[in-house]
Amino acid sequence: MNPENIYPRTNDHETVYLKNVIKNPNILVGDFTMYNDFVYDPRKFEKNNVLYHYPINHDKLIIGKFCSIACGAKFLFTSANHSIVSGIGTTKVRKSLQQVFDELTASEFIFVDRGCIVNIVQIMKVSDGEAVLKNGERLPISRSHLQEVKQKINQFWGAHI
Repeated sequence: MNPENIYPRTNDHETVYLKNVIKNPNILVGDFTMYNDFVYDPRKFEKNNVLYHYPINHDKLIIGKFCSIACGAKFLFTSANHSIVSGIGTTKVRKSLQQVFDELTASEFIFVDRGCIVNIVQIMKVSDGEAVLKNGERLPISRSHLQEVKQKINQFWGAHI
């Protein structure tokens, strides 16, 4: 078994080493991961099985080194799926970000960009158009939200100090 080949087995053109047929740099696959497709050409995995993977979202698909993926398995990405990152982990939800924001009952959540909601408590400072979080992560604040973000941070901490 040579992981540099497309087909791991002689005369079997239904199974491929997936890493060798993927062109998208945002899809990372381990050396020995195989995909079998007895319905369609398995070399077209990226087109047929990775759905709604838009470059603008910067999503990555990472598949391990020794995986076996069954015929017809689908990997779904969509702009309607949002990650909620908290101190206890990451959760995917199938709602618009506005719907998620509307369901948050705490007043300390704010939009810093059209695609990002942050808990004010996590913001240590605003610098150079970015929110610097307690964990050191820096999130860009859109120009259209910058003044509102600064105002809400001041209001929140003014009421809680």
